[in-house]
Amino acid sequence: MRKQAWKDLGFGLEITADGSPTLRNYHNADKPESMHHSGGAFSETIYIYERALKPAFDELASPMILSVGLGLGYNEILSACCALQSGRNLNLISFEKDCSLSECFADWIKGDLPDGEIAQTYEQILKLFENHYDLIDVKNFLKNAVEGTDKNPTSDLNIVHEKISYFDQWSIKGELNLPLPFIKQKVNVFLFDAYSTKANQELWEENFLKEMLQQWTAEQAWFSTYACTGRLRKVLQEQSWQVFKEPGFMGKRDSTFAVKS
Repeated sequence: MRKQAWKDLGFGLEITADGSPTLRNYHNADKPESMHHSGGAFSETIYIYERALKPAFDELASPMILSVGLGLGYNEILSACCALQSGRNLNLISFEKDCSLSECFADWIKGDLPDGEIAQTYEQILKLFENHYDLIDVKNFLKNAVEGTDKNPTSDLNIVHEKISYFDQWSIKGELNLPLPFIKQKVNVFLFDAYSTKANQELWEENFLKEMLQQWTAEQAWFSTYACTGRLRKVLQEQSWQVFKEPGFMGKRDSTFAVKS
């Protein structure tokens, strides 16, 4: 039987202060980590990542978006909303090291996820975004992006962690690490939502950040993350980004927003 509850996948469902769901990761039993601030998963997503997406869709005809840490799909749904509002197509690459999260989100988008706690969580998140932006059919918009022109018809999103699935508009990939995989278009928007350095140290190391930004940054780009580390700031400044240290969400430590043009 297909797993329908988060506990079956090693996660615990939590409801944050704004009513939106998040997950606590129990794979590391000694240091379980929540994906979002307890003050509001939905509100935090809007606060941290909309600031990079909005100007990109305002200024570019077809911005390429990179989402690091798919998780519950908050940034994917946010990206779809911003694209719909601007009348643009969605060009998105998502990375997620936990294949169960990628599989569940992709199955939900395609309508293949059975009803249960997991599917209900995604529907709750979707409703929050549609109400906030006064939109409908966001899920179908994402589904059409996934079902665009499949260049690898034998690929299966159920094995997305081991095999990349290619689509014209949205691709879901597995763990992000060095050496970096090839991507066909430079990135305009970096939504860097990886777990903290305690849980995912490599993605916050100077060498990784330097390689990612050197290889993937387009001429005009925006970068946003909930974190603010000296390493990250140094790499961005060395590569001619204008870096802004912004207040963190609801009393969290400073966050980072950067622009390159």
